[in-house]
Amino acid sequence: MERALTLVFGGQKGGVGKSTQTTNFAVQFATEGADVLIIDTDPQRTSVRWFDRRAENVQDNTSLKINVFSKEGSVRETIKDSSRRYDVVLVDAAGHDNKALRESLILCDKFIFPLRPSQADLETIPYLVSLIDPAKDMNEKLQSFCLLSMVPTHIFNDEYKNAREVMSSDSFSLIQTPIKDRKIYREAFLAGLG
Repeated sequence: MERALTLVFGGQKGGVGKSTQTTNFAVQFATEGADVLIIDTDPQRTSVRWFDRRAENVQDNTSLKINVFSKEGSVRETIKDSSRRYDVVLVDAAGHDNKALRESLILCDKFIFPLRPSQADLETIPYLVSLIDPAKDMNEKLQSFCLLSMVPTHIFNDEYKNAREVMSSDSFSLIQTPIKDRKIYREAFLAGLG
C-alpha cells in the first residue's frame, strides 16, 4: 500500500508562519487534486480555526479535499493511519519542543522550519539541528529545509541577505525562495483562504 507524502512544519519559536505555510501548502496540494489532511498538534489550534473560517467563508469549499483535526501528545499512530488514507499529510507543530514534533520527524518525508531572518530566530538553528540529526538516524528518508519567512520588504533592510550568509548546515537545506512579510497572507489566513 502506498503511503502519503508527509510534511512537518515546526520549530522552536512561535509566530514565524508555521500555520500560514501549512495551510497554504494544503490549498496548493488540494488544488492539484490531492486529498489532504492537516494534523494540528499546537494547543492554539491555529490551523483548525483556519479550517473553521474556511467552512464559513469559502463558497465552494467542497471542491478541494482538505480535512483538519487537532491532536496533541503522541501522534505516531495518527500519522501512520492517516498516511494510508490521504495523499498528503501536513503536521502543524507547536512552536516548541514536544513529543508530537519529535514523533512527526521520525515518520515524515520532509521537515520545514520557517524562521524570520532575525538574530533571535537564527539562534534557534543549533536547537533545530539537535532535533534533526537524531531523527535522521531513525528516519533515513527525512529531508529538512529552512524557509525564511516574514522577510522584510523594505529596500534598505538587509536582514534577509545577512541571514542567508550564515545559513549553512549539513543537516538542512535553505529554500531559495523566501516568503515576504505581506498583509495579504494575514488577510487570506483570516478568511480561511490560501
